[in-house]
Amino acid sequence: MKIINVVLIIVLVISFIYIFVLEKQIRAIRNQLEQRYKNNTQQPLSVELLNRELSSLVSNINQSLELGQCAIAENKHKEKELKNMIASLSHDLRTPLTAIKGNMQLIEQGEINSDQRQKIGIVKRHIEEMSQLVDSFWEYSYLSVSEIEIKFEKINITNIVAECVADYVHEFEKKGIVVFYKQEKPLLVYSDKGYMIRIINNLIQNCIKYSDGDVIIEFEQLSDRIILSVKNIVREGNDIDIYHIFDRFYTEDKARKKAAGLGLSVVSLLSEKMGGRSYATLEKNTLGIHVEFMIFKNI
Repeated sequence: MKIINVVLIIVLVISFIYIFVLEKQIRAIRNQLEQRYKNNTQQPLSVELLNRELSSLVSNINQSLELGQCAIAENKHKEKELKNMIASLSHDLRTPLTAIKGNMQLIEQGEINSDQRQKIGIVKRHIEEMSQLVDSFWEYSYLSVSEIEIKFEKINITNIVAECVADYVHEFEKKGIVVFYKQEKPLLVYSDKGYMIRIINNLIQNCIKYSDGDVIIEFEQLSDRIILSVKNIVREGNDIDIYHIFDRFYTEDKARKKAAGLGLSVVSLLSEKMGGRSYATLEKNTLGIHVEFMIFKNI
């Protein structure tokens, strides 16, 4: 009886040790998976070969992870090829559009009646819309594909915004839009001047196209960043999805399927590349587009 008891104790001890080792290996697998996702690495899982079923499971997991990595790499390659094709196509479309615009101007200079002139005006307006769309399409594709160089420097963002607003005074006046912008204190950010100007111009152009009232431009200064906010009135009943407004060809008017273009998508893309972010808010009938810039700090 004593021998049986001793054997049972030994078996229990061995079982406990075996279970303990298995739990340790499972924890190791879990930790390796967490590290893969956290650090975005492609390191395969490894485990001590003490259990055949567990080793087989790890092998299957590694195969699945490898297949997933291959699929991701292939999708990225196809996406890059598609964006390159779009950028090339957008560039090629500029030539015939330029020729069409030139010929329309020559026709307009000839002897035409008022009805023909009106029709030519309609055609020119659509040609201009097409040109702007092609330019935005090319710009977005280029910025998405290319490893653009960000030249960070100290910039007075209040002056840049004032200069950009001044460039569009005539456009605002044509639309009857009043811009409320008053920022006496200079605010310094650490950013790329060229890309910052592009962001601000896109925000202004978006207001000119879609604002149904006056525009408010203001800043909020936080400890590590400065937020530029451009707010404009929108028509009541507009179904604006603030969580998707930065998507490519976001469609506000779902009934007519009229897309808003790529201006805000470029804003989002550039702000992220410069270490910031963009987001939208909608309070009653006021749409706000907010862009974060890194604040400049003297070291």
